[in-house]
Amino acid sequence: MRREISKWYSPVLNKEMDIVAYGEYGFALLLFPTAAADFLEYERFLLIDELKPYIESGKVKVYSINSINSESWLNDEMHPADKAKRHQQFN
Repeated sequence: MRREISKWYSPVLNKEMDIVAYGEYGFALLLFPTAAADFLEYERFLLIDELKPYIESGKVKVYSINSINSESWLNDEMHPADKAKRHQQFN
């Protein structure tokens, strides 16, 4: 199974964002990490292993990206309005 990690720069967030792709072609499945986890969370928790037959057969190509929850909702030092603004930048 093909696995490719790359980065892209988000001018809106003003930071590089990590992304991992599994497979070569198929219906795009985009995964967002839970809470403050990272883009490799689903690999560590073996979800990618469960999807492997669908990935290898070309039914799906899975993408998993980083979140910015630690820079928004989970940041206890930010004002709630600033948390919402940062989250909106992620959208």
